[in-house]
Amino acid sequence: MTIKQMYFSILYLTEYSEECSMKIFGKPTWELTSEEWDIVERETEEGVYL
Repeated sequence: MTIKQMYFSILYLTEYSEECSMKIFGKPTWELTSEEWDIVERETEEGVYL
């Protein structure tokens, strides 16, 4: 994997976790509690919304 590919995959995951956070809790990731963040992180990894 090139640096460019790594950059874009990290960018995609960051964007996707924001999307999950808004869809699940209705707030951005920086406002989440650690328990909420764990859920968003798990959903992002699985690529599935609750």
